[in-house]
Amino acid sequence: MRAGKHLSTITPNFIRRCLLPVSVASICIVAAVMVQNALNRSSGDFSFIAYGSALILFMVINHLLIVRAIDFRKTYGALNSISSGIGLGLLTYFLPDHLDPVSQLLIVFGVVAVAIVSGRSLAYLSLLLTLAVSLLLQRSSLSTMTGVIEYATPLAISIIVMEALLHSMDATHQHLHRLETINRLSRQITLSLETEQTLSLINATFQDALEADTYFVGIVKENELHLDLFYDDGEYFHERRVPLIGTLSGWVIRNQKPLLLPDLCQEVPLEGVGLFVIGREKASLSWIGVPLKGENVNGIIALGSYTPNAFDQPDLELLSTLAEYVSLALDNTIRHPQVEEQTRLDSLTGVYNHGHFLKRLEEQAEATFSRHASLSLIMLDIDFFKEYNDSFGHLVGDRILT
Repeated sequence: MRAGKHLSTITPNFIRRCLLPVSVASICIVAAVMVQNALNRSSGDFSFIAYGSALILFMVINHLLIVRAIDFRKTYGALNSISSGIGLGLLTYFLPDHLDPVSQLLIVFGVVAVAIVSGRSLAYLSLLLTLAVSLLLQRSSLSTMTGVIEYATPLAISIIVMEALLHSMDATHQHLHRLETINRLSRQITLSLETEQTLSLINATFQDALEADTYFVGIVKENELHLDLFYDDGEYFHERRVPLIGTLSGWVIRNQKPLLLPDLCQEVPLEGVGLFVIGREKASLSWIGVPLKGENVNGIIALGSYTPNAFDQPDLELLSTLAEYVSLALDNTIRHPQVEEQTRLDSLTGVYNHGHFLKRLEEQAEATFSRHASLSLIMLDIDFFKEYNDSFGHLVGDRILT
């Protein structure tokens, strides 16, 4: 799963839960400062009271718009970023100098709120607008080192807090996305009884949930690994085979253990196992494989990347969970034809039963009549078969039938 895509897929409830504390805290801080200025009439600074009232109104309306029109936040995001940036920049001008720490805190809250709703790029745009407006209105404050530090402080704090929050949101969404992937695959794959359809679902899941340059599903047949599904750098390779001896795949299948090798630039830490290049003439630098095991299935799912350290433990856990469903699904696709064949056969003799005979007879009759041809039917009978059963018993009669 590619990081940084949380804006398009993260749930509205998640955004509301993250945004509500920031909005409430910002409104409370501005309201508290307004009350303090109103009580301290000797300062004569009522400009912030007017500005603060407008700011609170803006934050309330802004929050309600986001909450009620959460699905339109992409369109609304740019306007929100620009208006927030300008508003926070004006805040540093209207707020008294002795309340600079408050303005810095509100800048942090404002940038974080934009990051939650609109993402990293628009949050940085909002921060740059805040600093640009502040610089334009208070250029003289940068004449001293103290002024520079005060000017740069909200920038640094906002970036740190914003990046920490966005990384946390990305990690949360990645975990949710993995769970959704497993749930979706489990629902779809259990309904599939065709091997090709099952492999197609697996392929779609890999492309959606895992970032890998190469991946394959291999099944052991005749002491070789047959790659029923194999993509390398976006190209599909048909009917490729891999030896079991001396390969990473063979080690996973033989030991029935998952294997994560984050950096293949180093020597493979497995005795008698080396790298086996298949597909494009380009070796993977990260590799991960988990075994597939079922009543009729023995194989592996493996991922590879051309960059080192592309996979981690969560990837291994996800692939292991997916392998359980894939094993069950592939086992069902193999067993289903066998079960269907058994329903057509007589349990004693192994020949086709009466129901299948009638079905085939109907098909042959329809085909014959459509061609205006004739149809012949040969029937064989065992004379006096009842006497065999009566004289020697039904077990002997069964042997005669067989």
